[in-house]
Amino acid sequence: MYVTVFQDWTNPDSKCNKRLSSVAEPYHAGLSATRRKQVQRAFMAGELRIVIATVAFGMGINKPDIRAVIHFNMPKSFESYVQEVGRAGRDGLPAHCHLFLDFEVSGQGHEVALSVDETVRSLDLPQENIQTMLCYLELDANSYIRVLPLAYTHCKILSYKGDRALKLAANNSPPLAMAIALAQRRATSQTNRNRVDFPVVEVAAAIGWDSGLVKSHLKNLEWQKVEDKWRRTGITVEFSDLGFRVLAPGKLSPKKLDEALDSVYSRVANQEKSSLLQLDAVFSALMRFVTPHSQEACMEKILSAWWWITAMLVKWSDANPDLKDQGSIPGYVH
Repeated sequence: MYVTVFQDWTNPDSKCNKRLSSVAEPYHAGLSATRRKQVQRAFMAGELRIVIATVAFGMGINKPDIRAVIHFNMPKSFESYVQEVGRAGRDGLPAHCHLFLDFEVSGQGHEVALSVDETVRSLDLPQENIQTMLCYLELDANSYIRVLPLAYTHCKILSYKGDRALKLAANNSPPLAMAIALAQRRATSQTNRNRVDFPVVEVAAAIGWDSGLVKSHLKNLEWQKVEDKWRRTGITVEFSDLGFRVLAPGKLSPKKLDEALDSVYSRVANQEKSSLLQLDAVFSALMRFVTPHSQEACMEKILSAWWWITAMLVKWSDANPDLKDQGSIPGYVH
């Protein structure tokens, strides 16, 4: 069983003079070198059934009859996961691999990209407002996300020399090979084999690369060096669809998701309340300086504007009863 880290290991069983269990033993950096060798030898000899260890235990292990590999924590990379589960069933007999995936995954997080145009249209909100709400999530004490700069999130690759040239390029390009594989998996009908369209972040996540590195690698497919001269390959790479990008720590639990939404709502409501109170203060200040001569001439317009503002405040107050109950709206508007 693989675990990410052992914490506060003070079990007296870790002493090297303690007899080994025939069922399970730990293996980690907190043990003496002698104890670690004892555990490894017993496991390799079949005298110990289970080892609960950090990833360092797997280095150099070539035991053919491992029947199960269990990950208590998510591996640091896809490559690590493949290497670690590959130690099971090397004798050709059935083996099982299990992974416990927590809702709240710690670490840098995975990249998420959302089309700016589609998000603006779906939420019916200006781009600036959406970016502000994303910043609220980033600035929250829980740091739900980390906001990344806007970037193009969709890629189109076209080969003017046919699908054969595209397949040859994919042999030396993991991002292109993955994009073609994902496109073939999604295809429901015959598509243009000279062209592949895909979301950059999806391909980056599938191969464990940073999306910026994927885009740089793909753009280099347009050129190749022939006799010390750079020449076009017949492949064009185009990026489009500007998108919001964030680093998210993992899939939030329902409770954490509610907390994140409540946090955004609270910040937006407080901002709206502050703006309305400022508007009321400005109007009140201007009313103090209305002279008798101008008052008669413009009172009708002032009252018309005042009633319009009042109607808007009442409408907003009805839509936000919590703030109304807290007395944040002037009494004469209630």
